[in-house]
Amino acid sequence: ARWRLRAFGSRDGDRAEAVRQLQRAGAQGLDGMRAMLHGDEACRLAAVDGLIRLRAAGELPQIVAAADGTSPLVTDAAALAVRELYADASPRVQTATRLALRNNLALSDLPLPVPPSESARVRGLAVLLLVTLGLLGLWQRERSLLRRAGWA
Repeated sequence: ARWRLRAFGSRDGDRAEAVRQLQRAGAQGLDGMRAMLHGDEACRLAAVDGLIRLRAAGELPQIVAAADGTSPLVTDAAALAVRELYADASPRVQTATRLALRNNLALSDLPLPVPPSESARVRGLAVLLLVTLGLLGLWQRERSLLRRAGWA
């Protein structure tokens, strides 16, 4: 509570530090960080960083809205948040994030991360199975060679 009061009542660097300290409160500090997305550049940057660290995927639309294009650091942090958290977001939040990205001129050309498709997973498992079978065959061959040589 004291960091929340400090974040809202102090000035400049002290306010940004209070927003950083709100991360320590975990889910209790989400309301304060969400509110600081409407502050000055340092506060917005600290709030976006805190939300990324807390893996708060539900806050993506607000993070994108906070990147208004006037501060490049906040815009870059919002782009990082989209790349980091979009896959973890619920379908409702993903839809809201896509809408926010379309309305945001600074991030409108940001490509959304594509989750791996089911066919890619199946293909990866097939390759893993083939490699495992190949290694098993090589291991069996070496065992039989050692037996014939009298080492095993």
